[in-house]
Amino acid sequence: MKEMDYQWACPAIKKLQNGTEIIAGGNLDHRIDIHTGDEIEQLAKSFNIMGEKLKGFYTAIEDKVKERIEELEKGVETHHTS
Repeated sequence: MKEMDYQWACPAIKKLQNGTEIIAGGNLDHRIDIHTGDEIEQLAKSFNIMGEKLKGFYTAIEDKVKERIEELEKGVETHHTS
């Protein structure tokens, strides 16, 4: 890699690394904002999409858990009033 290419790519790779660590740490709202017009930008976009999808999955699971808890609580209330 030429010195000029390295100087240009290194900050973008570092930004990508930092962003993926934030997402891996549980902040699924974090978005990696890189505009290099190359594979590094595509990786950032892919991580952003993955974060969005994971957030959607977590939200769906949380909603199902809440629904199930409500169903169980209603069942307990019905059982106690019978």
